[in-house]
Amino acid sequence: MSLISVFFSIFNCTMNKNGRAMGNTSLAHSLRINAPKGNVLHLNELEKISHSDSHYLPEWNEELTQNNLIALPDGNVVALDSLSDEQKHSLKERLLGPEKGRADDKRRKVKSKAKNKLNKWVTGGALLGEAAEFIVQILSSEDTIDICQALNTFESFDMTRKDQRVKQLFNYLETHNKLIPVPRTRNATKFQEVLFKIPAVNNISAEQVSHLDMMGALKQFISSHYPDYPIEMMILHDDERLTNENHVGHVHAYISGMNSITGNYDLRVAQIKRINVYLRENGQSDECLNESGRMTKKQSSKITYHMQRMFNDYINKHLFEPCGLRAEFNDKTQIDNERLARMKKESKKSKSSREFQFATQVIEKAKEAEVTLLKTQQMQSIADEQLANTKRKLAKKESRLIILDENIAQREGMLAQIEGRERKVASIMFSMLEGLASRTFFRAQKQPELTKKFFTPIVYKFTEYLPAFLQPAFQRLVTVLEDKELVNKLAENNHDELNRKDDDLSM
Repeated sequence: MSLISVFFSIFNCTMNKNGRAMGNTSLAHSLRINAPKGNVLHLNELEKISHSDSHYLPEWNEELTQNNLIALPDGNVVALDSLSDEQKHSLKERLLGPEKGRADDKRRKVKSKAKNKLNKWVTGGALLGEAAEFIVQILSSEDTIDICQALNTFESFDMTRKDQRVKQLFNYLETHNKLIPVPRTRNATKFQEVLFKIPAVNNISAEQVSHLDMMGALKQFISSHYPDYPIEMMILHDDERLTNENHVGHVHAYISGMNSITGNYDLRVAQIKRINVYLRENGQSDECLNESGRMTKKQSSKITYHMQRMFNDYINKHLFEPCGLRAEFNDKTQIDNERLARMKKESKKSKSSREFQFATQVIEKAKEAEVTLLKTQQMQSIADEQLANTKRKLAKKESRLIILDENIAQREGMLAQIEGRERKVASIMFSMLEGLASRTFFRAQKQPELTKKFFTPIVYKFTEYLPAFLQPAFQRLVTVLEDKELVNKLAENNHDELNRKDDDLSM
């Protein structure tokens, strides 16, 4: 079982101006809506003018957006890229709802004024019997009221100044119905964003944990723990990484803050109640939270902490353990206060301004590549210097070889000249000896047959004692004299017989 870490967080989008702005930015990011520069909500007007384009960093990798998925309210999971810009904007506006402002404040004042008058008429006796009972019933209702039916019923009762009283009832009913979908306070949660992520440091790929399984596990967790608060939208992002990386994506889920049964915006209270159930089941009843929702900031921080514990237990059982993985819970007590403060500060920034997001990842990789390039250039410089030194050494050796070749060539020329001279001297000696032997001595006496007999031993003597370069000339002379026996003896280097013959010679 391999241990991994999991990141789970929640973000509440409230009805007030700041909450709505942050929710709009978050939804635009999740839906991959390319907002123009002027609509970057985290910058004020002066910053929008003074900031250059370099401050608007990319939040995702355009080459990988085709991998993103979205689970629509009807349950279908489709590619996020398959939605048109109009559809994306429609989803965003549906989650944000109509902007509430001064009109709602005015309606509350009208309703309050009408309610006070109706109550005064009931308690003061201006309305009696069935008319009074009907007004009490109307004022106690929290549901939508049919205005036409209510007015017709009220007009059927006997009363003084009927038109005035009917008009006040109408004012109350009209404002009452329009204010039903609006929470009592603009600090109420309109929707909650839940983020489920397996950090890249775990090196978990989509082959190990599939994207659809991640979406399904998060959906089941929310549905089983908060069944009365529907999931408005769920999106999986697989484009906040580099193209050559292979780690699993992350999931955003958007939960409605309104109870689908009661219509009340009480998601926070429902989550607190579910946390208390979990604590009691685990024998930690003394840590149960105040179910009224009224807490200090320190107490409120425990909501997310316990939700992380609940999610960690659930995801291990239903997703990771079947895959041979187990998420190790990082207890909040192990996190230092400085890091907590930094995380809280980061959560309030826009996606593109946070410390850990796609643009900073690209920058970090670029810096790593720059460092690697610098090291490579340094190594290349050293290699070039070594190559230059080697070339210089080879040039010196080549110069020496050239000089050596020139010396050899000179020596070969000298040897050729010497050999030519030797051949010329040998030829002259041969001619001289042949002339001496043939013409002068024997042929002059008309006895050429005596040439072999008397001259061969003399040739041998010269052959043995003369320099080597003259020996070929005398061997040639022997051949000319046609003494085959002497030729064979010379070849065998056996001269004893010749010496004996030489001793028997007499002139």
